[in-house]
Amino acid sequence: MSFVENATITANRSLLPSQKGKRKSQEDIRLLAISTHMTELSYSISDIQTRIFEIQELRHKTQSTGDASGTTNVIDKSLMNLDERLDAVSEGMKSVNESLAPFLHPSDTHEESTSNELAEQTILLRKHGTLVADWEAVQDETEVLREELKEDKWLTVFRTVTEQADGMMSSLEKAVNRCQDFIWQVHRKGSDDPAPQPSFSNSLQSDKSPVSLEVFNSLLESFEAKKKHYVPATSKVLSIIDKGVQDRVTKNGETLRRHAESAKRWKNLKERISRTDGEMET
Repeated sequence: MSFVENATITANRSLLPSQKGKRKSQEDIRLLAISTHMTELSYSISDIQTRIFEIQELRHKTQSTGDASGTTNVIDKSLMNLDERLDAVSEGMKSVNESLAPFLHPSDTHEESTSNELAEQTILLRKHGTLVADWEAVQDETEVLREELKEDKWLTVFRTVTEQADGMMSSLEKAVNRCQDFIWQVHRKGSDDPAPQPSFSNSLQSDKSPVSLEVFNSLLESFEAKKKHYVPATSKVLSIIDKGVQDRVTKNGETLRRHAESAKRWKNLKERISRTDGEMET
């Protein structure tokens, strides 16, 4: 072996420890950067959990007061802010997963890892596993929150629509009661024996009209007009409510109770309308 060749080999051997040390230092920096990023993501996830809790508190406040007007906008803005933070964490998780890909698939890693390096990688992977579990949990919490907020909005719509149906049924009931009161007066006038006054007539003393053809025509016209507009409208509204209740995954007690009451009330009212129709014709 020549002097030059020997010198070259010696020089190369002397560089090996230095090169390995440099690679080790770079690897340490990379692992530290990944670990730091995961810590930041963990803090962000904790912040998201706090914001979910705050939105839930707003929900409960709205339910206890029954006034959604003051908190709906606040909740919507909070939800938008929450979505932005979720998107940011999602991008961060993708970055971390890509950085850890060589360690998540051992077959792709270098075989020359030292015991210290393997220990560091194991710690990092455990930290990553905890982070992934926290991330999946907060996504589940967010999904639950979204479903609950959807349910809240639907309940608000349900109450509004049910009140509309109740209002139309009340108007129809009033028209039916007036017709029934008139029919009772006609029967009483044509009978020698006084008949017991119907219970609904007590509430209509101030509305009682004399028995005449003019009054009959006026009552019939009002009755027919309300039937024409309110019967199909009420049927449509109640069918919408019925479909909404049937399609809901969660079953709210108030919803089920009010739906059952409205359905029963409408069934009885339709029977009274049909009976009144026949009596007014005769």
